[in-house]
Amino acid sequence: MAKHICPRPRTDSGRTSTLTGLLSAPLTLLMTLFALTACGGGSNQSITQDDLGSVRMFNAIADSPVLNFTLENSTFASLRFGQMSGFSQTVDGRFDVDVSFIALDTTFTTLVDDFRTEVQEQEQTTVVVTGSIAAPVIFEFTAPNPNIPTGTTEFHVINTGNAGSVDFHLTPDDADLGTPTTSVANNAVSELISTDSGPRRIRLTAPGSSDVIYDSGSFELANGSRLIFHVRPYFGPGDSAVRVANINGTLSTGFSNEQLPVSLRIANAIADVAAADTAVVVNGNTTETNDIPSNSFTAPQLFSAGSADLQVNMQTDPGTQFYADSQLLVAGEQRTLLVAGSVTNGTTAGRLTIEPLRPISTAAQINVLQGTVSSGRIDVYLLAADETTETSVATIADLTLLANATREVQAGTYDVVVTQNGVNTVFADPVPLTLENGDIRTILITDADTGGLPPRIILGEQP
Repeated sequence: MAKHICPRPRTDSGRTSTLTGLLSAPLTLLMTLFALTACGGGSNQSITQDDLGSVRMFNAIADSPVLNFTLENSTFASLRFGQMSGFSQTVDGRFDVDVSFIALDTTFTTLVDDFRTEVQEQEQTTVVVTGSIAAPVIFEFTAPNPNIPTGTTEFHVINTGNAGSVDFHLTPDDADLGTPTTSVANNAVSELISTDSGPRRIRLTAPGSSDVIYDSGSFELANGSRLIFHVRPYFGPGDSAVRVANINGTLSTGFSNEQLPVSLRIANAIADVAAADTAVVVNGNTTETNDIPSNSFTAPQLFSAGSADLQVNMQTDPGTQFYADSQLLVAGEQRTLLVAGSVTNGTTAGRLTIEPLRPISTAAQINVLQGTVSSGRIDVYLLAADETTETSVATIADLTLLANATREVQAGTYDVVVTQNGVNTVFADPVPLTLENGDIRTILITDADTGGLPPRIILGEQP
């Protein structure tokens, strides 16, 4: 049976929205949707599929934490940036939408208060919240229920990027730009567009320009689907300001042939040799980085996306190999190759980790790399003034060698502290760390300078 939500009576003359900014209030979230077969409760009422519309929510605030959406004061969805909820069916009518979040200090903040959305019979309504946490924007768009012929794809383009208005070119993968498929202003949505399915390519330009600012590369336009192409801010390496996500239902994906670079750096946590050399081979092109000191990061370097052969060797004896593997470098990502272990014990190894890149305006983020072979499993604490490991819970617990973990944390000044897993005794000298909202910092845990204990704590630069 379909879910139904009682609408507001149709007594007002239009839709309203109030963007309340940062309003703190007690947390009051209802955890269920009304499952009603009719509104008003009369036993002689019946509702068929022809009487229903549907509604969904989309979080397009790029600097947001998880946002909570409510419909008529009932929980609807909790969404990270770029996530789309599924559709929920309802009788037609007007409904109030609220958007809020809970900060790490448990403060409840209302971003959008009583935005009035309208759902019509046989229509799909999408509510989009975009802008920023400091200045949210909300709008909605509708489309008829899909009835898509075989060999056809329907789509909307939502533009919430930071490049202003864009011309959107959807072409066969080997075609010239030609005339734009559609032009979309910032914080707006295109008309519903129908086109043939098959191999395609998306390119974005500024209005009236032929200079491409984004190129998806070749991809397959899904047959019989209704898609959202989301033009969104780009936080990755290189010079692009925007990228495009492909949203099919609730699944959001990138494009495997995007024309975006990859950022790669080396974290050398092999403490019992002075230095290492690396070679990265992508598409037959070799990039070497020599004399990487132990217990250090290299500066990030840009590479083309694709299969890469990675090698790390001893600096004084290139025949002694610490790590060698083939890895896929994905467009738009920042990766760190963590190499760790003991040359003396013949236990060197490596792992390619992914770094967070999207700043969150309500929190800082840390990414911890475990490169200490002598410490076993470790716990990492961020301790504020007067806090101890005895009175606090580990920020990140039970990290094994070569593992990494990312956490959102409150802004503040901390001591970074390391213990063995489940033990409160501190066995690495604390390192001070000050974090602001929006910061992203990597923390590398290594052995002592010449190997063994106590471990060291090394802070990476802000990306």
